[in-house]
Amino acid sequence: NRLLEALAALDTVLSQDGANVQALRMAIESCIASDRLPQAEEKLKRIEEVAGTDPSQAAMVAALRGKLYAARGQGDEAEALLRKQFDENKDDLEALRNLAGALRSLKRLPEAEALYREYTERHKDSAEAWVDLAQLCTQQEDPNAVSRASEALTRAMLIDPNNVRAIRQMIQVQLRRGNLLEALNWCNRYLEREPDNPEVLYQKAILLRQRGNLPEAVKSLDAAIAMVDQAEYKALRGLVYVELKDYGKGLQDLQEVANGPQTSLAQVDLAMAEAYLATGRDELARQYFESAQRKASGENQTVDPQRLQALGERIKALEGTT
Repeated sequence: NRLLEALAALDTVLSQDGANVQALRMAIESCIASDRLPQAEEKLKRIEEVAGTDPSQAAMVAALRGKLYAARGQGDEAEALLRKQFDENKDDLEALRNLAGALRSLKRLPEAEALYREYTERHKDSAEAWVDLAQLCTQQEDPNAVSRASEALTRAMLIDPNNVRAIRQMIQVQLRRGNLLEALNWCNRYLEREPDNPEVLYQKAILLRQRGNLPEAVKSLDAAIAMVDQAEYKALRGLVYVELKDYGKGLQDLQEVANGPQTSLAQVDLAMAEAYLATGRDELARQYFESAQRKASGENQTVDPQRLQALGERIKALEGTT
């Protein structure tokens, strides 16, 4: 986990220089992001002691306290502190971000969006503010939210055509719209600028698989796994290998993730059953087929019923010959 690695490095710095305000700030933010709230509180008390009397650091310290309130679920306290900070400087984008985060924790996204719209009226040339606004829109469920997000991202990219945050948000916009080819195009556009992002490589692989381009999906997953050896990446590659009828490689990936959360997926059991059947291990095929059947009716399961039925018929036919 990159956050934990960063936190370990910051703790090393702080063990040598406990009054390093920048390292303390980064460590507090890392603790909050990784849900290590007691450690965040400890470090926050230290930074309040070190920088609390410095007027130039007061806003930063207050913002950290507000973020910690929000992470603890103390939304009202967070809003009061962060709104006061924003009201004192309505042109500070970071103060707006902090307040919007508190409003998000209170499930008041339309109010946060309204604040951003007021800000972008005053700062029409701030690409980052337009991207923030788009992100707030995509987090809402109302029918026009995606269109508002797309408009904000267009404004951002008119200012900065290479803004990678905007490009990545546009992937999500196209997915929400069901435009898979457009989402794939935006993945490619993002990866031209940031080729070493495993999450986008994984998203690209999902889209390639949906479009039937299985060899390219494997290439994208190979690149992602080379950077992050993550179970869900290997599970997807295993599924794709089975669909390519490369059963040996498919089983290798799927067996590696067999004890993880991916084992709750009916499609993983179905793929393993197909691979075992194709490689002559009929009893294992039957066991995994029955497991896929049991799981297929559960929530959040995406398994092709025709494929499941066809495999069941093949297994039944084999049993009839023995």
